[in-house]
Amino acid sequence: AKTKALFLSVLRSDKQKDNPNVMVAAANGFGMLATAADLPAARAWIVEKGWADKDSTGNRLTDSWPLLMTAALVMKRYGTPSDLAVLERILKLYTSSSHFHIPAKMTLIDAVGVLMSRSGAEHARAVYAAAKEVGYGQTQLKEAAQNALGKVGTAQDLASVNEKEDFSEVNPDAFIELLERENPEALRAFFAAHWPPQGGSDGKLSGSPFKNLSTKKK
Repeated sequence: AKTKALFLSVLRSDKQKDNPNVMVAAANGFGMLATAADLPAARAWIVEKGWADKDSTGNRLTDSWPLLMTAALVMKRYGTPSDLAVLERILKLYTSSSHFHIPAKMTLIDAVGVLMSRSGAEHARAVYAAAKEVGYGQTQLKEAAQNALGKVGTAQDLASVNEKEDFSEVNPDAFIELLERENPEALRAFFAAHWPPQGGSDGKLSGSPFKNLSTKKK
């Protein structure tokens, strides 16, 4: 209890801009020590900070990203379906690509994907389709839906987690997780065909199916 209180005092401090690595460590530490009894507190932070309010903005989220990251970690483990809509709304607003804010964004994507998977494949498919139609600005929500489909989708969802045959638009974790569950033979054939990657004359790994992915997507 004392350790969690210490982590929380760090997370609520005003030093996140100067010590982002410390904030990430504190958020992860709190998340690992969290129990189901911390879920009401995580929900209270959302209300307190107004993250899901109708007038909420991306700046409001990033101003307190360490605490938001912590709330997402708690909800990933203990959240219920009632928390999903709230986190989805927050994730829609969290579009910052600043390196300071990436850890919280990736944690939110992960948490929403896990909660979405608990709600079933149909919801994940609906969110994926809506986010894809919107396009720019909703890539983070689409990625969360892909993560969920990797966990609970079926073979029909392969085209959603890998949108192009050249793997230029693929969610690798979801793609591999889905194949592993639905078609292990196809996954083994996939690795047999693409491993080991071959270096070309330009120094690039020409045989890697995920070679076109940016480091952020990886």
